[in-house]
Amino acid sequence: MSRYTPSLSSQEWTENLNATVTPGQRSGYGPIEKLLVSDTALLAVVSNLFGNYSRPELLEHISWFFVQVFAPLVTSDIYSAMYRVKSAGDHQHRIFCSTEVEAMFGPLVASLYAANRFSAESRQILDNDFTDVGFTVRDKIASLSSVDNATLNLIAEKLATAHTVLWPPPDLNNGTSAVMHANSSMKHTFVESWIEARRNTMRLAHSGPTFERELRVVRNYRLPFFAYDYLTNSVLVSLASLGDRAFVQFKGTASMRFGGIGFEYARQLVRAFDDVGLRVDSQGNVRDRPLSSLAINPSECAIMGGDGIRELPALEVAYAAFKRRANESTLRTMKKYSEEEVFFITACFNLCRQPTTMRGVFAGGCNEAAANFAPFSQAFNCHKGATMNPTKTCSYFN
Repeated sequence: MSRYTPSLSSQEWTENLNATVTPGQRSGYGPIEKLLVSDTALLAVVSNLFGNYSRPELLEHISWFFVQVFAPLVTSDIYSAMYRVKSAGDHQHRIFCSTEVEAMFGPLVASLYAANRFSAESRQILDNDFTDVGFTVRDKIASLSSVDNATLNLIAEKLATAHTVLWPPPDLNNGTSAVMHANSSMKHTFVESWIEARRNTMRLAHSGPTFERELRVVRNYRLPFFAYDYLTNSVLVSLASLGDRAFVQFKGTASMRFGGIGFEYARQLVRAFDDVGLRVDSQGNVRDRPLSSLAINPSECAIMGGDGIRELPALEVAYAAFKRRANESTLRTMKKYSEEEVFFITACFNLCRQPTTMRGVFAGGCNEAAANFAPFSQAFNCHKGATMNPTKTCSYFN
């Protein structure tokens, strides 16, 4: 760690982790541990902060930040002052309070939301689509001839054991509710209830594996709505992602479902065998380096940057899953477009709504995967050499 954070020694990391983090049933962290981080640049920022500011100065800044973020718990007047219009301040205050209620009682809120909006039939439709995406990935991986057997076996095991975190557990019981509401009272102020609920949730999280599954509910008030957890080999899906009718149609055609949420699900599942995923086995054990790499060489593609290289295998998988189910219904989503066109329109629409493609250095580069995918140009009759059918293209699985 000292290599990434020169201002903080490995001993300081170990001592502070043991003082503030409960590592499950373990006795504590030792001098030799493997940590998986998603962004080493964040460690560099932490090192710079501790190198340029004293501990009291950092605590002062953090305290002031805490006051700015959570002061609206006390009064909505703060938002009114910020927005200068009372109605706008009141609206923002309601949003803030609702997100804090979910943060306090996340599993219970998610359970009530799902129970009232998603029937057993609609859940089964979505679960079947996810299963089809998983089977399709496994079939495509098994067909690769240029990858060594050890890597193929690792990927096959990970895909076979991968699981989805979406629906609240059916056995979310009164015991969980009782722990979350312990020591709470209607006589308390909202702030007192907020503090007590936070403490109860922490106690619940540290009480052992009994409540671990119930607490693993994806937050619905913040992005991303889809994620992949490398250590637990899980695809995390937020219930909030199912609220936009343009995003998922449970009873719609296969083109809409697989171009929408099926594609988003595939985008996360393929992370099981990206450069980071190949360093982690199905049990969460981390290697120093991957067995081999399945990554595409960017110089061989029309893809110039961004997430396009990761999105291409997901697009190939979602499209293959869609084609398997294309004949399940004779209905058409739109008269103007074929079902293949609807699939690609839905997929591209979702890609172009990602934070990384709406702004920043990769803004506007959301269609690169489609440009490298031959079925797209065939569906829309793009001539060779066109922007969406470049002369030089590549494929991930074929």
